[in-house]
Amino acid sequence: MTEAQRKPSLLIVARTARVAGAERLIIQMLPGLTRRFDVSVCVLSGTSYDGDEWPVPRVDAREALGGRYDLIHTHLFLPGLLVRIRRIWDGSFRWVHTVHYDSYPSLRLGVLRSWIDRRFIFPAVDELACVSVSVLEGLQHPPNALLIENGIPMEERWSGGATTATKAVLGTVAMFRREKGLDDLIKAMAELKTRRPRVRLKIAGDGPLRPDLERMIDELDLGDTVELCGYVTDLDAFYRSLDVYVQASRHEPFGLAALECFTYGLPFVASAVGNMPRMLGDGSYGELVPREGDVPAGLAAAMDRVIDHKGEFSAKSRAGYEYWSARLSPEGMLDAYRRVYERQLLPGICMIAPLVTHSTGGVQRQLLLQSRELARRGYRVYLLQRKDRRLGEDEALARKWSHVTFLETPNIMEGWPGPLGTRARGAAFVFFGVLRIVMNRRNLAILHGHQLYSPAMVGALGKLLTGRPLVMKVTASGELGEMGELGRLPFSRLRRWAFRKIDRLITLTTAMSREMTDFGFAHRVLRELPNSVAIPDETASPLSGSGPVGLLYCGRLSTEKCLDTLFEGAARVANAGRALRVDLVGAGDPVRDAEPDLRRLADTLDVDIRFHGDQADVAPFYRRADIFVLPSVSEGMSNALLEAMSYGLLVLASDIPENRSVIEDGKDGMLFRQGDAGDLALKLESLLANVDGSAQRLARAARDTAERRFSVGAIVDRLEAIYGELVDRRVP
Repeated sequence: MTEAQRKPSLLIVARTARVAGAERLIIQMLPGLTRRFDVSVCVLSGTSYDGDEWPVPRVDAREALGGRYDLIHTHLFLPGLLVRIRRIWDGSFRWVHTVHYDSYPSLRLGVLRSWIDRRFIFPAVDELACVSVSVLEGLQHPPNALLIENGIPMEERWSGGATTATKAVLGTVAMFRREKGLDDLIKAMAELKTRRPRVRLKIAGDGPLRPDLERMIDELDLGDTVELCGYVTDLDAFYRSLDVYVQASRHEPFGLAALECFTYGLPFVASAVGNMPRMLGDGSYGELVPREGDVPAGLAAAMDRVIDHKGEFSAKSRAGYEYWSARLSPEGMLDAYRRVYERQLLPGICMIAPLVTHSTGGVQRQLLLQSRELARRGYRVYLLQRKDRRLGEDEALARKWSHVTFLETPNIMEGWPGPLGTRARGAAFVFFGVLRIVMNRRNLAILHGHQLYSPAMVGALGKLLTGRPLVMKVTASGELGEMGELGRLPFSRLRRWAFRKIDRLITLTTAMSREMTDFGFAHRVLRELPNSVAIPDETASPLSGSGPVGLLYCGRLSTEKCLDTLFEGAARVANAGRALRVDLVGAGDPVRDAEPDLRRLADTLDVDIRFHGDQADVAPFYRRADIFVLPSVSEGMSNALLEAMSYGLLVLASDIPENRSVIEDGKDGMLFRQGDAGDLALKLESLLANVDGSAQRLARAARDTAERRFSVGAIVDRLEAIYGELVDRRVP
């Protein structure tokens, strides 16, 4: 079997082989898991009461500490502690931990266990599964936690009970531990016996408190009233022998017994702790007893009341069955865990770019779109960038990037202008970026850098130290592109060494690929992948034959965008008698700022030209525009052009290779000779002369092209294929 064909290996670590609640759920899931995973089980103590309960290979604790597994799933405290110790020296596996408890004070050594869990175990886990809402809330919603509620088979097994009300049989199933409250239940039976001498209590289970409970039964003279049944293998017969089920727990993180009792229609009495109020619908499906004051007296009164109204409480129990059987199931629980496993086995992608949340440029927009889609598909996405203080201050920005895990580096000499500040920040980003990659190497399967500047150096050094494959993306070409800029930067030999470490180099266009091969990159590492665009639900209004025509440009106001060509072309059309409005959305470029010259030129022309500056939301401008114009001399692949097409706008762009890779002239847009204001004016007049014909056809075709070729889903499909060439996804 090849590496790609093998099943991922999964080790499940349980506390005991004496099947209790957590272990029953594990056994229940095993048949479904073995179809897709190579499953082994490690149990830390005990032997099964009824033979080999575990239908998969059993391993010992030494194997759990040293065996090779793709994924380890632990349940409860001791298994979690064991695997956390292993993780100190071994980060090669993914780790899922299920939390089955929500209250530490009632646990033995609860304060110490709480500290170990919260400070030592939980932060190191890749994903925490909480079995109930109360458990999740008790942990205060840590970022790696999610809710997976337990589910058991819930076939109807209605039972009429065992005896008459005067000889009522009550029962409970519990491990004999302090948190189960069996001492209070036995005391409650002593009080109830004074009113109902023939009542009986059966307790199924075993545990370390058995001698204490036996002594209490003798002291209270309940030998003929309370029966300790030991570990019961035939729970069906046990439940059918009862009239009322009682759960006196000091804390109850889920309440599995409630689901089972609902299937029998058994009246249910429970302490109002943990998840029990939710399981009993705040009293709609059973009797809740506050765990305060004289608890045994409260339990005795509740049991007395339920015995007297057994029919009413049986109906409540059946209502609980109707409610929960529609919401919880073994299949649902199994599917939820399978999704967690598959998500954890997908590669962790480390996106590398020094300025992401700090900026709103094209690189940043593409990274946002594609990282969000990767996260939606289950990938774990990490973003390595300089520290951005706004993330802690701007809730909207934090929500926008909530799908990634940040690996931030110090923003040294922030705000220092000039070459000294730029180079100091670049050097710091490289040093601390590599350090962050090494520290988080167990989470990262692929390094993906954006732009061949400092991200390439970070990625190359990160690959050297961790062995993770490196993907780089080129975002601009030509004299003003990355290759042109690199020729003017220091450390050229070191940069060339970094380029040799690249496993896959993503280019946006065929012309860009040719530029990379001319530079020396091998054809085998190149992969052409255009930019992506989110397809909006709404479209721009169709171009009409009346009113001013709205021309729109979105982007940096920099010299290579050649916006003077747009101004002069628009002026020619306006001088011919056509009313125009030119909207510019974007700010001046910090390096090649053209805004002052453009404002002076606009003042000399008889055209309505409006400078709107940077806008957080550009959608309203696309919706109200008629024609989008892009007159650049150099592009990577214009995000704004793709966005305009996605809104079904008419698009008019300069005839350069980068724009030709997006637009087919006369089919889904129009091209004009770059730098030729006269040709731009002729194309504008042609569109305006055919408002109801070719103009509408071009607008519809532009939207279709955006959906078919450049949608985020289509581009990320291809990006996944590139990742798949470098790492085994391992998900069957």
